[in-house]
Amino acid sequence: MKTFNNGLRSLNPGCFTVAEDSTSLAGCTVPVEDGGLGFDYKWDMGWMHDTLELFQTPPRNRQDAYHKLTFSMAYFANERYLLPLSHDEVVHGKATIAQKMAAKSVEDKLAQARALYLYMFAHPGKKLNFMGWEVAQLREWDERREQDWFMRRYPAHDAFYRFACELGALYRDEAALWELDYDDEGFVWVEANDTAHVTYAFVRRDASGGALLCALNLSDEELKRTFGLDGVASAMALINTDWRAKAKGRRMRQARKSPCEKSMVKLNLPTCTGPLVRLEA
Repeated sequence: MKTFNNGLRSLNPGCFTVAEDSTSLAGCTVPVEDGGLGFDYKWDMGWMHDTLELFQTPPRNRQDAYHKLTFSMAYFANERYLLPLSHDEVVHGKATIAQKMAAKSVEDKLAQARALYLYMFAHPGKKLNFMGWEVAQLREWDERREQDWFMRRYPAHDAFYRFACELGALYRDEAALWELDYDDEGFVWVEANDTAHVTYAFVRRDASGGALLCALNLSDEELKRTFGLDGVASAMALINTDWRAKAKGRRMRQARKSPCEKSMVKLNLPTCTGPLVRLEA
C-alpha cells in the first residue's frame, strides 16, 4: 500500500487515492514518510451508516437517534475523511437514497433527501455520490440499463435536479464549505444537543474569515430558532431546502439578506428542512 501510494503519486502528480476502509486502523491518510499508509482520503463509513439510519427513522421518533448526526465530528480529526453515498447503498434491495427517506409520499421523501444532501455538502469532508442522486431516482441501480434520466419530466424530480445543481455550484463557489475541511478552525457546533426538537446548527469558515451557518430541523414540527453568533451583523440565506422551485427557470439560490439585532440570527424552520446562511460582520 505504501509503495503503491508513493509510486502512483510520483508517476502521476495530481492524482489521489482513496481507501474504502471500515476498520479503525490509524494512519490511513497519514503520509508514508510520517509512518502512515499514504492515502489522500478515507471513506467515512460511520458517517454514512449513521446518516442513513437517522433519515430512515420517522421524524417523530428521531429523538433517540439524534446524535447519529453529531458523532462523526467526534472523530473527524483522526483522518482526512470522504463522505460516501456510493453504488453500494443503492443496490441489492437497499433502495435508492430518496427511497430510503422515512416518508410515505414522494414529495415528502424528496424534501427529506434535500435536507440530507444539504447536511452532506455542509459537513466537512469531500463528497462521493452515485449517479442518479441528482434526479432523486426511485429505482435501484442496475448495471444492465442506464439510469432513469427521464425522471426530469416530472416537476418534483426536475426541481430536485435544479436543487442539486445549485447546491453543487454553491459548494464550488463558497470556500467555507471546503477550504478548511481538515482544520479545526473550519467547523464549530452552534446547536448539537437539541434532542427534544431534533434541530442542528453549525458554522463553516474559510481562511479569509468568511462564515456560513447550516441549520436543520429534522423533526415533524415547524420550529422557530434563534442563534446567538458573536460579531454577526446580517445574515443572507443562500439556499433553503424548503424553496420549492417548481416553475421552470426559477432559482433555488435566492439571496435574502436581513439584519441581525444583537448578533441574533432568527430562522423559521419548517419540518425536515434547512437553510445555508452567509454570516456577515
